[in-house]
Amino acid sequence: MDSVYCRGCGQQIHSTAPTCPHCGATQSVGRVTAESPQAATPWMAWTAVAFSAVSATALFADETWGRDEFVGGCMFALIGLILAGVSLAQRRSGKAPAVAALICGGIGLLVSAGHLN
Repeated sequence: MDSVYCRGCGQQIHSTAPTCPHCGATQSVGRVTAESPQAATPWMAWTAVAFSAVSATALFADETWGRDEFVGGCMFALIGLILAGVSLAQRRSGKAPAVAALICGGIGLLVSAGHLN
């Protein structure tokens, strides 16, 4: 028997009970028994990799950039960094791509700043 303690009175109750049979206190509504399918896919990490990789193409630019190219490169890098950070903070699947996106996005941000005219 899976049992937990009631949030209201502390008595042992069954883990699937929506309310306590002793005191009537409502138990936690959002119990997660299995990983949601949305968290199981590493879409956020791979999207971060894509944005970071676009920003890292600044490594191959030979000329200096104007303001528009600089802002575009920085925006792609920042979006990649933010998505990778959120993916890691939420402990979604795809930890390795998220870490790669953090590294690649950081490099892209620094290189974009180096090309500014």
